[in-house]
Amino acid sequence: MLGDWAVRLEGLALRVFDLPEQQLWLGSMAFLVLGGAVAALFKRGTLVLSRAPYFALSASVALAITLGQMIWVQSGVAMVEGWLWALMGVDVLFNLVWGYLLVALGQARSRDMRGHGRLGFLAIVPLAHLWLLTAKGAAPSEVSRVPALLRGGVGVALGIVLVIGARVAEQRIVPMVEKAVMAATGDPAHGPKMVDIRVQQVGLARTLQEFALASSAGVDLGDGLTLQRVVAINPTTLRYHYTLDGPEPELAFGAANMARIGVCDDPVLSRLMAQGAVIDILYLTPAEEMIDEFFVRDSDCGV
Repeated sequence: MLGDWAVRLEGLALRVFDLPEQQLWLGSMAFLVLGGAVAALFKRGTLVLSRAPYFALSASVALAITLGQMIWVQSGVAMVEGWLWALMGVDVLFNLVWGYLLVALGQARSRDMRGHGRLGFLAIVPLAHLWLLTAKGAAPSEVSRVPALLRGGVGVALGIVLVIGARVAEQRIVPMVEKAVMAATGDPAHGPKMVDIRVQQVGLARTLQEFALASSAGVDLGDGLTLQRVVAINPTTLRYHYTLDGPEPELAFGAANMARIGVCDDPVLSRLMAQGAVIDILYLTPAEEMIDEFFVRDSDCGV
């Protein structure tokens, strides 16, 4: 059983995981910049890098950033087993480290160019980092000793190989990660897992309110049937307001049973009911006159 702290972290991780892809990317970049800021503010060193070794080393970090995305292949397993928060923690740590390393390398290159490391932050600025790659530096005698593999033409060639490797890895890894993430979010276990986490965190009443706010409204379901709204009418009841439009609106025979089957087959609603919720299905005319009302409880399912 997860401790309260792990439950809270898992709930936060699940909500973050459901954010749009662009927001997730911006979050990753924010941590990378934060790591770079730590290096810019606190890193003090004497390493001096000329263009070739800087290119090779920064390309190796770029490759590491790409390979680090492989951890998200495990997102589905992490979600089901309750350690998605740990996976996100590792990703945050990676981005902090990559940002720190990029700026630290940029500082070493800046010392070669200007005699100080204050331009190191350019390593994480799009396009501006190209200046660090191309600007001429000091005399070779003033540059720190680095392995022969990183110097001169060999270093440039190694950097090119690493850049190509990063690009090839990205083309292979990104589709794998996207497929894994789509499988995780589309997994029938995802919604019920969110319900369990939220109920344990904030209680059933608050969970029902959140569910109602996130539900679609004004959805035309065809044949004159429209889902108008979803409302948490009390701490344990979630009401679905439907309108039936027609000359003589009436429910077909067996509508109550069909409503029960639809609710029981929904994995999220089923889990809410297992947590004690009651689903209220209310049918109204367009004039808000009641046609019929059905209540579905956990005990009504599987019978």
